[in-house]
Amino acid sequence: MIYFNRISLLLGIVLVCHISFAKADKGPVITTQVTVQSNNDIDAAEEGQALAQYALGLRYLIGEDVVQDLAKANMWLLKSANQGYIEAEYKIAEMYLYGLGGKTDIPEGINWLKKAADAGLAPAQYTYGRLHMMGDGVKEDYRAAASWYQKAAEQGFMQAQFDLGSCYQQGWGVKHSYTKAELWYRKAAEQGHALAQFVLAGMYTQGQGVARNYEEAARWLRASAKQGRPESQYNLGVRYAFGQGVSRDDAEAVEWFRKAAEQGISAAQYNLGIYYARGRGIPKNNIEAYVWLALAAESSYEDAARNRDIIAVALTPEARKQAKNLFEDRKKHLQIRRNQ
Repeated sequence: MIYFNRISLLLGIVLVCHISFAKADKGPVITTQVTVQSNNDIDAAEEGQALAQYALGLRYLIGEDVVQDLAKANMWLLKSANQGYIEAEYKIAEMYLYGLGGKTDIPEGINWLKKAADAGLAPAQYTYGRLHMMGDGVKEDYRAAASWYQKAAEQGFMQAQFDLGSCYQQGWGVKHSYTKAELWYRKAAEQGHALAQFVLAGMYTQGQGVARNYEEAARWLRASAKQGRPESQYNLGVRYAFGQGVSRDDAEAVEWFRKAAEQGISAAQYNLGIYYARGRGIPKNNIEAYVWLALAAESSYEDAARNRDIIAVALTPEARKQAKNLFEDRKKHLQIRRNQ
């Protein structure tokens, strides 16, 4: 008889993630809601209208209806910024900070960023706070970071709300408060921030800043899991496996374990292998059990290698070969996905 002595149980893990503004960052996401579509608009930019200059600069920045030209983008955005157009100040700051246009100038970028932040532009306030949190181009100052996050968060800027929640949860630059952390995480979660939804689920699980409520925790986990957060998918699977905050449902557990496993969560791979081996919530399949346990073993997940080997003994030579080939294919697929 084959015995499987454990199922992984990770309920309510609170993951705190600070999004760093580092030189290794891929750079800003460049978007525009303003487009210049006619020669008259171009004429307006040349006549000195700040909005038109900003819009034209964005067109050259992203290559919208023109050949992308970062030097011209810089020129027009700078003209607009010099007239005090706040969005242009922020965009030119990004260009200097990220070296768009071939020139990186951190002090100049910070100078423009501070102007936009002082003028009340929420993305600039958040970014300026993030620089202080990381000590990137400015002196590391958690209190200043939290203060700028607060300004942006109060304007509804979602990422600032999440990071401000992290500050209160960890006591970074503010007095530690689970109650305030929960408040800001909730605001971000209600706007659809998947990681905030996951963290909020953890707070409901552990009773941090709110009364413990497994049903509410499961609700936020589901919202996050549906957006593809693998740790949320895994934890939601655990909820269904044990009936915590939801009705116990092995088929649902398998569905969420699979989603997390396909994103490389070793605990989910392990549990999925166990479910296949037991025929729990899914038809028994020792080949699939072997594959998922072998994938978990690649991450040195506890008991995975031992249970993989137990399954291997139960397979015929032909089935064992098939399982190993399938394992290699799936491992390669996971590596490709991880590198994307």
